[in-house]
Amino acid sequence: MRGKGENLFLLTLHSSLLTSTEGRHMSQKISKDMTFAEVMRMHPEVVRVLSSYNLGCIGCMGAQAESLEQGCNAHGIAVDDLVKDLNAIFQ
Repeated sequence: MRGKGENLFLLTLHSSLLTSTEGRHMSQKISKDMTFAEVMRMHPEVVRVLSSYNLGCIGCMGAQAESLEQGCNAHGIAVDDLVKDLNAIFQ
């Protein structure tokens, strides 16, 4: 079983690999209708924010098709709070 720090490292590493060009999406705004996979490709810091909400999206099969709103509803998380924190990355 992995420790929380190791999981965060792996999530950050994986997100870094998904991001093709650092800062490429700086003008884009995250919405609750976007999938977790779309959001994770936008910036490596996204994984840290998701992790702070105890969302381990990298290993989840639902991340490819599940919207932020659907995932938050399933996990009892306020989607507006998550979206606000994710958009703060790009300010």
